[in-house]
Amino acid sequence: MKTPFTYASQVPLRNREWLWENRIPFGALTIIEGYPGQGKSLFVVDLAARVTRGAAMPLDTKPRKPAGVVYLVGEEDWEYDVAPRLAAARADRKRIRCSKVEMLDDVEQLATEIRDVKAKVIIVDPLLQFLPCGIAWGDNARWRQKLKPLRDLAQATRVAIVVVRHFTKNASGNAHDRGEGPRAFGAMARGVHYVTTMSRAAYFAARALAGSPVEDANPNGPDFSFISPVKVNGAPRAALVPLNFSIIGTPLKIGGKPSSQPIADDWRESMLSREDVEKISAQEQKREKGELARAKKWLATQLAGGDVAATDIAKEAEEEGISERTLMRAKADLGVRSVPRYTDGKRASWWTLKQTKAAKGAKNAKAARGADGRLPGKAGTVGGLPKAARGAKAATLH
Repeated sequence: MKTPFTYASQVPLRNREWLWENRIPFGALTIIEGYPGQGKSLFVVDLAARVTRGAAMPLDTKPRKPAGVVYLVGEEDWEYDVAPRLAAARADRKRIRCSKVEMLDDVEQLATEIRDVKAKVIIVDPLLQFLPCGIAWGDNARWRQKLKPLRDLAQATRVAIVVVRHFTKNASGNAHDRGEGPRAFGAMARGVHYVTTMSRAAYFAARALAGSPVEDANPNGPDFSFISPVKVNGAPRAALVPLNFSIIGTPLKIGGKPSSQPIADDWRESMLSREDVEKISAQEQKREKGELARAKKWLATQLAGGDVAATDIAKEAEEEGISERTLMRAKADLGVRSVPRYTDGKRASWWTLKQTKAAKGAKNAKAARGADGRLPGKAGTVGGLPKAARGAKAATLH
């Protein structure tokens, strides 16, 4: 029988190749993780757009040849969400294949897609939508066996596989154990990055405490999102610093009508350490948890009586002091779907909610609403939030 051993002297020495220097390697898995609504999906949209244009990665001066992307999306709609954002990010969409394959069960089809579009990146958003059923999360031996063909594909084709996964609802403790799904996936990944959002006030207060105070030149600007490395095999520790970006609305005409699409922009090196980012983020998450609970209750009430136009939801949410980001998180948590409707020959997006227990309970909660149709709130507030917290003009939602 042929021995599987060889001499180490016969193994060729290779430098690791990077899609994004010291952050995302070729030929390996990289995980982008965090709580819902923090900017993970917008980050991978920006990544895909840069790859298809041949643009340099954030804060990296190295341009590359344009390449293809295989893009699997399990939660959001291509028509209403992903494709418009790619267009706003100036992606060359002819280089992107949005495949319908089951990621772990059809590796051969993935290999075909990679060849057809000359892909350098596979994006999977989110992980759980593409994992097979019937294997317990803790069965690491079976998961490693199941994931091996995917790892082999990455190594054979030298593509970067970038996977989005959410944190568990009670994520805490070891930074390597907070993501949903099997632990074997995190162990097999060569890179893991944590994405979170921080208010401008919290960011500049933290900078002052860290000894690098600076005045906020745009106090009414968007909050900051951070991408912070948890681990990157082969990267020097000095390179593992957080970066921050802003999520801004970009004008885009769809069907001749103006819309505003969110994109990741204004990339900068963070002045905060990873530990500072995580500590402040935990405080922000506690505050946002209360806002999300209120938004979910409000949205379920709005949809309990039937489908509602997305534009109407956006307008009323703004009046209730619910930010667009919180509203979209509530939409995802409740399982609200965007569906097309035609009125007088014109297509529009409507939101629909299946009659779950939460929805049925919200329907009964309508009786508790005031005469103006709003949920009760304290004096001087809108729906329980200070009027000053009301967001800017409502964007077009899909």
